[in-house]
Amino acid sequence: MERSVIDMITDKQHASIIKVVGVGSFGVRALNYMYEKGIKGVDFFVCNTDMHDLNKSKVPVKIPIGTKTLEGFGAGGDPKKGEQAVIEDHEKIDEIFEQYAKMVFIAAGMGGGTGTGAAPMIAKIAKERGLLTIAVLSLPPIDEGEARMEVALNGIREVAKYADSVLIINNEKVFELADSEDNFFEAKESVYRVLNTAVKGISELITVHGHINLDFADVRTVTLNSGVAVMGAATTSGPDRALEAIKKALTSPLLMSSDVRKAKQILLNISFNPSPEHAIKLTELDYIANYVDSAIGEDANIITGVNYDESLNDQVSVTIIATGFELEGVLDKRYLSVNVNPFGSVATPTAKADKDDTGKVPIFEGERVWVTPSLTEAQILELTKEPAHKRTQSKIFSKRRFNGPVKKYELKEKE
Repeated sequence: MERSVIDMITDKQHASIIKVVGVGSFGVRALNYMYEKGIKGVDFFVCNTDMHDLNKSKVPVKIPIGTKTLEGFGAGGDPKKGEQAVIEDHEKIDEIFEQYAKMVFIAAGMGGGTGTGAAPMIAKIAKERGLLTIAVLSLPPIDEGEARMEVALNGIREVAKYADSVLIINNEKVFELADSEDNFFEAKESVYRVLNTAVKGISELITVHGHINLDFADVRTVTLNSGVAVMGAATTSGPDRALEAIKKALTSPLLMSSDVRKAKQILLNISFNPSPEHAIKLTELDYIANYVDSAIGEDANIITGVNYDESLNDQVSVTIIATGFELEGVLDKRYLSVNVNPFGSVATPTAKADKDDTGKVPIFEGERVWVTPSLTEAQILELTKEPAHKRTQSKIFSKRRFNGPVKKYELKEKE
């Protein structure tokens, strides 16, 4: 008798409210890295159409999709097959979200078949369950060709229809940070490291005890219906470690072409070693707070967490997640010159599919056709000028600082 996905979770009594799902071959490898490095207080799942790749994963809970139609051989670079694989096995995805879930991270690479096609459908299932859904998506370097970039950008737009926040990791920018002497495998690992930093930087604000603790509601405030997000991160040591860390984080190539002054929401995570000889000083926290104040726009809502990380030794680590952007606001002109369909795939009804009250075809009854008509940059901007964060959410919080009007932070041990 086939075991259910949830039966494979060994300790259901301690299931986390945060689920991290790696989708497609890239997502599986990224989750392998996260699982080995360890992120506290989350449940890991890997999902793929390629059984060989899935079986090699060290993540215990594996979710094969499209097994009847694809027979475990992968999607062959076809996003439609990846999409149909989730439709075929959507009960498996439903099942992992039934166990105490409140928040879902979806990690996937864009430009291939399973990740590009399956990630939007998984995001839709999560969103329909009312879960806070954050997608962390890898964008291929532009030198991999326009055809792959078209597929990747379409995939991002499809995910953005359902995810609350879409954090884009541009591989090309990650490689800029890598050592020039790194070999191919070391360079690829640097991409997984960035994804790990993003997921860890957000989730451990909730799950790890620190000086300034945030809860699920705080993170939800920053990420709910927030559109495209970017991140910057830096870890430094030395006498000016705090100031150098925030400077490097706010000038990181990972921020791409975004102007952080235009961010609507900011999530700031500061981590340090809690030992007496390495603990962060109040003056260092002031340096970071003042620097962020001077760099971020006045209208931004800033939520800050300060956590412990014993692996840092004498270093200070800063991760900043900035949300509320449009895709056009974070990519440079080389990417925007690629002819893409700004609405990703188009839902086309089958003979049996009826439209609902909104005129849309239900997800599991319609057929999507992945198309890439030629559009000018001006047409793309016109069709997508309404940012995602403005669609359904009004401004709900005033600016939150270390000593801001909403909450007064005190650096002291919690009882």
